[in-house]
Amino acid sequence: VSRAYTESLVQQTAWEPADVLMACAIAKTLTLPCRAVVREWSMDHSEGWAGVAKRLQDKPDARNIEGAAPREF
Repeated sequence: VSRAYTESLVQQTAWEPADVLMACAIAKTLTLPCRAVVREWSMDHSEGWAGVAKRLQDKPDARNIEGAAPREF
């Protein structure tokens, strides 16, 4: 993720630096682009980061490694 992208997120009132860090950390864990996690959080974050991670993990297009144990958030 580019520095410019993360800086632009932090400039938005809805994004704290910790939120940007969490989005990118979840993305790395699920092997997804950070932007995909940012989009998911922006659509609905009523269940917090755990809910966002679970929804992304449950999506059929999430790039989970076949045979890997599911990760808990």
